[in-house]
Amino acid sequence: MTSAPMVKIPAPDGKAACALFEAEEEAQPLVEAGGSAAELFDKLVAQGCHMDAVRLLAFNLPRREAVWWACLCVRDALGEAPAPEDLAAVAAAERWAAEPTEENRRAANELAEALEFETAAAWAAVAAYWSAGSLAPAGSPPVAPAPEAGGTAVATAVILAAAADDPAVMAARYTKSLARGADIARGGKGMQV
Repeated sequence: MTSAPMVKIPAPDGKAACALFEAEEEAQPLVEAGGSAAELFDKLVAQGCHMDAVRLLAFNLPRREAVWWACLCVRDALGEAPAPEDLAAVAAAERWAAEPTEENRRAANELAEALEFETAAAWAAVAAYWSAGSLAPAGSPPVAPAPEAGGTAVATAVILAAAADDPAVMAARYTKSLARGADIARGGKGMQV
């Protein structure tokens, strides 16, 4: 079986796609087996290594697409009566994904801080903040985020969104989240799920 190419993932192969994170022990043989990032992703999903499949996408999608994916997953998990603070945080992350200005990036971080980084929506917002620019206060010498920071925040948002409910719902959320992410990686918008 040949996996559809993930045109948004620049890594030359699956092993290179895992360079910024350490795959879980049960996923290591799949990583070492070789193949494209798309093939590895499909194998991780088939083997139930959902967190590693999330990380593969979170660390390798372009930052805007990764943040957009996190926002879609968080919105899927918010439910019928979301907290206004969570809605504001995910909306701020969406604004940055649509228009990655410094103002939008810093606004997203303010909302993540207000939520004390405790919710999936907060992590979607911090993903926007950690994806570009400087982490130092405005007017200070720039401090770039670590290369893995944005991917870590995206993965945290997606995993927290999937894990928000009981195990039966969690499995369905992972399935939907991974399908959205795969669609984005293959050039879609994550909406055809």
